[in-house]
Amino acid sequence: MKYSWSYRLHTGMNLMKDERGGVLLSDHPLGVIRINDTAYRLLYDCANSLTLDEIIEKYPGIEKGKIVQFLDSFAKRGILSRIYTGDSIEEYTPFVSIVIPVRNRPADIRRCIESVLCCHYPRDRFEIIVIDDFSTDNETKEAIKEYDVRLIEMEQNVGQSCCRNIGVREAKGEVIAFTDSDCVVSHNWLRLLTQPFVDENIAIVGGGVDSYSSKKALDRYEEVRSPLHMGERGGEIGPGKLIPYIPTCNVFIRRSAFLQVGGFKEEMRVGEDVDLIWRVLQQGNKGWYIPEGRILHRHRNRMSEFIVRRAQYAASEALLEKNFSFNRKKMFISSWNMINGSILLSGIFLYNFLNYHNSIHSFLTIFTFCLVLLLCSFVCEMLVKKSRIKALGFTLPADKIARSLWRSHLAFAGHFTAVLSRYYSLFLLALSIIFPLMFVFWAVVYVLSAYFEYVTKKPELSFPVFILIYIVEMLAYQCGVLRGCCKERNLTPLFHQITII
Repeated sequence: MKYSWSYRLHTGMNLMKDERGGVLLSDHPLGVIRINDTAYRLLYDCANSLTLDEIIEKYPGIEKGKIVQFLDSFAKRGILSRIYTGDSIEEYTPFVSIVIPVRNRPADIRRCIESVLCCHYPRDRFEIIVIDDFSTDNETKEAIKEYDVRLIEMEQNVGQSCCRNIGVREAKGEVIAFTDSDCVVSHNWLRLLTQPFVDENIAIVGGGVDSYSSKKALDRYEEVRSPLHMGERGGEIGPGKLIPYIPTCNVFIRRSAFLQVGGFKEEMRVGEDVDLIWRVLQQGNKGWYIPEGRILHRHRNRMSEFIVRRAQYAASEALLEKNFSFNRKKMFISSWNMINGSILLSGIFLYNFLNYHNSIHSFLTIFTFCLVLLLCSFVCEMLVKKSRIKALGFTLPADKIARSLWRSHLAFAGHFTAVLSRYYSLFLLALSIIFPLMFVFWAVVYVLSAYFEYVTKKPELSFPVFILIYIVEMLAYQCGVLRGCCKERNLTPLFHQITII
């Protein structure tokens, strides 16, 4: 069998050869993995862009199944990426049923259908099923009838989940592709996202979601902050993984796996895609995310719609964590982060205590004292990390260790402030009524978390515009979380599971 994927080392991963085999070095977070000679040669071939078929041919003494299993194990750990090329299109073209629900969107459904018909995939190997969810205009039905598609008309408005379930029941394909009427798919959409199904263990495949328009500020904001786009790094899908779920606007699923779990829960209006994905994976199936299989999505670019939708997404958290208790949100904190946090909290407490007692100690004195302690902590962490790396028979320059540790601490600060602004900012605002200094802390948290997002995501927006939309989003999201917690009588979304590493 010709494989349709290959493997590549992630950015920031470096291979180094030595007399004991080799070393795999991660820049961020800083880590060193000792590997034997065979593992080094396999990873070296991946780093040099050899295809999986070329690697298998190069090592006839190793079973190809073991090679794939070994490389997949590194892909699951975030060291390698599976890159799907779609080169095996002539060998593997499963019949695909594309299911599209629509309501009162004549122009959108035209663009969507035309983009699917332009896909580079044999026309006799896919069908398009459009479910009209009781459109109140005549234009939508007329637009659909212009194309060679199967139209199912609902006699009342039943919602997208019900429409999709009906579409799957009527489908002929072994693979179901879901997209929305306000989406436009790329030419290689079908070709790329069907290839993983050659592996019988794969039941779900998803692709990237980009913004259809960039005219308004909200469009450009959603381009980098939309919860529908799962990033540019492919990988395995599942709770607790880098890609926890896939939105229904761009997901492929085996029809048999879909029917096995009973399809979408029709009573769920938001979060039904996450619920379905996790139920399918609970059956022992696997899922894979391929960002190259892109679609363009027309996001809600009116502020009122944006706020409502973010709150709706957030409200589903309580129900999802209630139904899937194993997927509680986790925060990983290193012992050094704990030490540094204790120093900062002690400094804040000491300043407030001395200020309350009219002490002569100034803010600058306490700040300098905390800064010295933080520097001592950083130096100690460097020495410990250097000794651990040396124990593996490898050495790194002190400046490289320092830069890597600094980036790790910045990344943690960004994540920590993002969690505070997403789940606890309303509580901080309430506390600022009693303790006015808490408002300063609230502002610092928002500025830092927004700045980290701005620097890493690089939106085509000025920072003042970005942080304004960011604050609105976070407040709307937290209101939604609180509403969902009250409705489901479940407070677990507000309490992250902390793990010390």
